Amino acid sequence: AALERNTFSLPWSEDSFTAELENEDSHFTAAVLGGEVVGFSILRSFFDEGELLNIAVSSAHRGNGIGGALLEDALDYADSHGVDAVFLEVRPTNKSAVSLYKKHGFEPIAIRKNYYDEPKEDAIIMRRLRK
Repeated sequence: AALERNTFSLPWSEDSFTAELENEDSHFTAAVLGGEVVGFSILRSFFDEGELLNIAVSSAHRGNGIGGALLEDALDYADSHGVDAVFLEVRPTNKSAVSLYKKHGFEPIAIRKNYYDEPKEDAIIMRRLRK
């Protein structure tokens, strides 16, 4: 939750994290270095669809492949559990995230107007189909 607060303008609450950790449909992965959580991802799946709910890497550890490893873990989990399509939303201004998602097979499929707050911004909806 501390990493979330330091990464996003409108972070999830600790209760939201606890709910996802307890949700049997969610796959939560943490990247830990030296006893410190430096990244995490949360994928929720339901039958043959999944949604990447959240992924974050601490600013001090970005650019070291942690985000890619977390994303690969989530996608490997989805593939091994019969998930045919994984969806996510991303800010268009988050160029590094958009690039990472495209590198891992996600394609933009729609725009959600005014989805984000602080600052107000649209979201790109992206989808990755299982190979």
